[in-house]
Amino acid sequence: MNQFSRAPEFLSLFLNDNLTKGLKGKSEAEVDSLLKQTIAIFRPLSDKDVFEKYYKGHLARRLIGSRSVSDDAERSVLAKLQLESGVAFTRDLEGMMKDGAPRFVRSV
Repeated sequence: MNQFSRAPEFLSLFLNDNLTKGLKGKSEAEVDSLLKQTIAIFRPLSDKDVFEKYYKGHLARRLIGSRSVSDDAERSVLAKLQLESGVAFTRDLEGMMKDGAPRFVRSV
């Protein structure tokens, strides 16, 4: 996976797709299972900073367009990312969620 340079981008796109429309109609247990599986893929990723850049851009678009399926799912993703990578990794993302607007986002 780490040999493929676009893996961080595609992982972020997968989460974005699920958080905008893919989680509709799924139970809380199904959502949690999907997020755990996604974090299992994120864990060995060597370019976490690249993932963060893409995820930040996708999160900003979801917040601006009010396109997120669930605020709870968004917060769950951030909590799981924080457990994996620490508070510093999610600080800007959590700030964006609180503000409801993009922060420190460059075009992706």
